[in-house]
Amino acid sequence: MAFARLRLVFTSVFLLVSTPLIAQDVLFKSANVLDIKSGKFNKNQDVLVRGGKIVRIGKLKAQPETIIIASAEKYLVPGFTEMHAHVRPFWGGDSKLHEHLFLFNAFGITTIRGMLGHPSHLKVRRQLKDNEISGPRLITSGPSFNGNSIVSKGQAAKRAKAQFEKGYDFIKIHPGMSDAEFQSVAKQAYALKFDFSGHVTAETGILKSIELGQGTIEHLDGIFAELSLRSGNRDFSGMGFFGTGLVNTINRKHIKDLASELAQSNVYLVPTQTMVWGYVSPESPAELAQKPRYKLVTDSELNNWKRAKSRLQNDEYYSKELIAEYMAIRLEFLKEYIQAGGRVLLGADAPQVFNIPGDSLHEEMMWMRDAGMSSIEILRSTTIQPAKFLKRESEFGSIKTGKSADLVLLDANPLEDISNTREIAGVMTRGVWLSKSEIGKRLADMRRR
Repeated sequence: MAFARLRLVFTSVFLLVSTPLIAQDVLFKSANVLDIKSGKFNKNQDVLVRGGKIVRIGKLKAQPETIIIASAEKYLVPGFTEMHAHVRPFWGGDSKLHEHLFLFNAFGITTIRGMLGHPSHLKVRRQLKDNEISGPRLITSGPSFNGNSIVSKGQAAKRAKAQFEKGYDFIKIHPGMSDAEFQSVAKQAYALKFDFSGHVTAETGILKSIELGQGTIEHLDGIFAELSLRSGNRDFSGMGFFGTGLVNTINRKHIKDLASELAQSNVYLVPTQTMVWGYVSPESPAELAQKPRYKLVTDSELNNWKRAKSRLQNDEYYSKELIAEYMAIRLEFLKEYIQAGGRVLLGADAPQVFNIPGDSLHEEMMWMRDAGMSSIEILRSTTIQPAKFLKRESEFGSIKTGKSADLVLLDANPLEDISNTREIAGVMTRGVWLSKSEIGKRLADMRRR
């Protein structure tokens, strides 16, 4: 009896090296399992995990050596994907990197797309894949293409080919390239079938960037410039933070048409509403920093965030009224885009200003709810849709036999209320289980620093 009780409560103590756990079978017993395609839960299902993979789903009998996770009246969903994350360069023994990776996992994120690559990330990606360190699967760009790193068309093409050959997953586009340089990158990337995603190059503009094959547009970048252009403005010298300086040049009548055009294209938008609001909201940085959630980051991180937010609030064009209009335009555009069938991938751009790894993705879900997405649409935008975009649908994104055991066990039904994604009973990443009690203990330790 004692052994049976022991098997019903399993708490992971493997935070860095987790191979011993993966060697054991784990059974989620009597869970409600989400079929992400149909959008319905299959009730009272058992899910067997072996060697980091889902091997059986149904009514199963546990073997004596199997670790059982009691899941009755709980909800098992695919692990979440953060499509716009930032990962620190890894210099070895970097505790902050491990803290960030843990935070992503603690909030249910089992895959991250690193949007500011570094050569060290190739090693981190491998270590995560092999479970030498714990944390979400890493999809990484190379170092970004921007106005400083790119100096000519020829160099741009060579750099794109070099990143492909080094094994990065995609090219990250930052501002500053000329249109000719951007087109050179796009042409080389297209020839290599190598994704390029990120910001919009100002000389090129959003519509041409999409036409040239840019995979994702982050932050709604380029949209305010295009709306301003259609409204008759020709002076973009005061664009501000992602178009905040253009608010008074925009006629809202153009929003629906532009949203429809983008919805009919092949592009995916990663709006990062949470990051944008963290920067532009009128709240006092000092007062905002007092909120309990920000005890999860260090004082140095928090001080950097306060300074960055203060700088933006001190810009001459900044006002509460302008920011209210800016966020209203963003939300109106998203509503029109989603209603027209536009494709969204969930990303919150953490860690950024007042934007905590993991936690912020759940905030992004609330923004997408306000933009008109249903709960199942939001869940798909952070599970199966990212997997399809990354051409790794056979590996993760849904709960199917043969796929990676990337799972989130919830205490409440997220289809009834998307905020229930915060009700986490445990997270499994590539077969490594992190229980609610272990998550709580680690988070409490971080808050006490």
